[in-house]
Amino acid sequence: MNKLAKHNGSVFEFISKKGSKSIFSKGNNSGVYLDEEQIMKIKNGKYTSYSFLTHRENLPKNVVENLVVEQVNDTLRAYLIRYQYSDRYMDNLAKGVKNQRFDGTIIRTGYHTDLDALLKMEEPSSVHENLTRMTFNRVCYDINLIISYSCNSGKHFVGDDRCALSGSARAHNEYRTVTKCYNEIDYGWTPPMEQIDHIADDYLGGGGGTPPSAPAVVVNIKRERADGGATEIEDDGYIIDEIIDQITNEKIKCLHDKLRNGNNDYVKEIFSKFEGNGTEFDIVISSENKVLYEGREVNAKTTFTRGSKAIHIRISESKAVGRSALDIAKTIFHEYIHADIHRKIQTGDVSNPSDFKSVYEKYKSEREEQYQHEMMGKLYVETMRDALKKFHKEVMPQEYAYFKESYFDVSINEDVFYEVLAWQGLKEHNIDAYLEKVKKDSNFPDTVKHVEQVQKSLTQRSPCE
Repeated sequence: MNKLAKHNGSVFEFISKKGSKSIFSKGNNSGVYLDEEQIMKIKNGKYTSYSFLTHRENLPKNVVENLVVEQVNDTLRAYLIRYQYSDRYMDNLAKGVKNQRFDGTIIRTGYHTDLDALLKMEEPSSVHENLTRMTFNRVCYDINLIISYSCNSGKHFVGDDRCALSGSARAHNEYRTVTKCYNEIDYGWTPPMEQIDHIADDYLGGGGGTPPSAPAVVVNIKRERADGGATEIEDDGYIIDEIIDQITNEKIKCLHDKLRNGNNDYVKEIFSKFEGNGTEFDIVISSENKVLYEGREVNAKTTFTRGSKAIHIRISESKAVGRSALDIAKTIFHEYIHADIHRKIQTGDVSNPSDFKSVYEKYKSEREEQYQHEMMGKLYVETMRDALKKFHKEVMPQEYAYFKESYFDVSINEDVFYEVLAWQGLKEHNIDAYLEKVKKDSNFPDTVKHVEQVQKSLTQRSPCE
């Protein structure tokens, strides 16, 4: 409990008074204990949640359980949530099938303040507690999972300093999100058992003949009235912020913060579509050890599931190693543009740029990744060019000054340099806009090669170091 006490004294007191300090001890004879080594904290405004992996005797091998303690100002309460993997999922896992979609059931208890009673229950749905009646009866929630993978030896997990392996062979965590809705019932927050069809557009990993051990599952509650009107609840932190930052990599986190909080009008124009009252979609942005697309590792990926109100951006940590800070900033901005294209298409907000609708109509029959890149090539290259130039100049002024003196005033036009950066991630898809560019300027491919050589001089250090 010492680690938790240092982490959050009020949560420590809550568990000490409502439960037992021995709950973190494996040999406490109660049949259940919490893993203090893996605590996931999510903070959104006044709302904070702390999630713990629970270890319980006789828990079926296909079930993962978490205790979630929520804190809003001085109020604390807790619930349990379970992931029950289907027989089909477990059979495939035993056969060595990896990267399966989650197939099974998610169930959670109502809110509780008596941790002893909560942790001693046999089925989550059997635990109820009298709660103040809510005014809304439809509840939607994003469940953010951490999936913990051991190192290649299978002996060590994240945080175990005994592991001598390095790089991708070391233990790592991956993150996934699922959005579900259910009708709230009179006695509180216990939903019926529900079948989960998908987790966004991604996959849960597994291996070694056992189900993935998710050390934390965090539920962020987002409430809406059944009549579709605005909720009358005060902004108490339970309603999710429009941009949910789950980035854990320091370098990526720094660059995202610099983009989001800077004075770059080009960037703010895109970010503002997901911030503040009245925005239709949320951004959930995270960093992951590896991001895969069709079996290959990519710098980042943006996914959207129709019917969801969340657009997910995942940035690769392993691909960020060895890349310049400016290049990673470009990737983040590139993915936000993908998200904004999703938003425009879903909401009908197609007036800006003025030719957005006509370009979309031309390419919408293409598969999603291709039509989005076609649209970015036609509509956003200049925006990205100007945004990158302004970001470089304002956030990394010393490096910008060096490049201006060494390259921009000598061998490369400044705007062309940033335009080449903007084309990266687009030109590889043989999009019409780039082919037309090359047709008009046959020397442009040579310019690209020259810029890519100069680009190697960009610093890999983040501006926060």
